[in-house]
Amino acid sequence: MSKLFDYTEANTTLFIHLHNIRNRLITDVKPYVDMVQEHAKNTNTGMGNFSLIRMVMPVVETTARAMKIKPQELLSIISIPNPYLSWSIFRDVFMHNDEFEAVTIDIGGNKMVVNPAIGITFSGTPAIHTTTSNYQMLNVIGLYEGLIKYIDGILSDKKNDKKIKIVTGIEYLDHDNDEIKMIKQEIIEMKSKK
Repeated sequence: MSKLFDYTEANTTLFIHLHNIRNRLITDVKPYVDMVQEHAKNTNTGMGNFSLIRMVMPVVETTARAMKIKPQELLSIISIPNPYLSWSIFRDVFMHNDEFEAVTIDIGGNKMVVNPAIGITFSGTPAIHTTTSNYQMLNVIGLYEGLIKYIDGILSDKKNDKKIKIVTGIEYLDHDNDEIKMIKQEIIEMKSKK
């Protein structure tokens, strides 16, 4: 099977990239964080926050890429328990699905199941990620705050700055692939409109 695509990259510095990431977290994600916290405080009930997971996990991924570590390593650094399991059930699932999916694994003939759960905290209260034998709970506000704190820590030490490459696009290569043929046709139609 031929390669479907390559990423295109641009040169920048780690500080510029992380500063831009931090700014997007503040301008794009924080309004939702505030809204979720305010709703929960006013109604004394939770609010679906799959959207916050979908907003924050790609930022974890791009931050980890910039730091040349795995996203799971970054989750561990910001105190997310069971980072590989958390990545699987909170990033992989919610990027491709709209429902919770349990993780099942066979260990010595016994099927073990872990269910995901998402929690929130009110502003000013500690964000706790609860893990039991049956549940992996991710506190999405704690994830957001931990990521901001991590980025701030990197930005505070000038010796961390260095030149890096960041992904800025995608170039499709396999023109025999049916999906790429459709994308190509759509681009041709877009470009033909005046």
